[in-house]
Amino acid sequence: MSAYIRKADIILIIILIAAGIAATLAFSGAESSGDRVLVTVDGSKYGSYDLHKDRTIKLDTGNTIRIENGKVFMKKSTCHGQDCVKKGKISHSPDSIICLPHKVVVEIKGKTNDYDTVAK
Repeated sequence: MSAYIRKADIILIIILIAAGIAATLAFSGAESSGDRVLVTVDGSKYGSYDLHKDRTIKLDTGNTIRIENGKVFMKKSTCHGQDCVKKGKISHSPDSIICLPHKVVVEIKGKTNDYDTVAK
């Protein structure tokens, strides 16, 4: 076996790099900017809100949701771990914030279709 790089090796490396870049671009385009915030509590719809209208939503569970500058975040929660608060701000579909102890789900819904794939 020889220790030098052949022309075929260089072509293979270029093809693999191009495929990696194409895959990255394809998957990064999967997110779309959202326009609605859907809040569900214990599996039931609590409300749907405009992502571009600032407001504070206080839930009976002790959670406080804040919509501000086109982003939504869990401002306050009474749960122990505070993972929902630590999640930070979200603004793209299909991002979500989930508070498991209180069964609260905050989802961003995009301007496009609400399904992931279409099967024929």
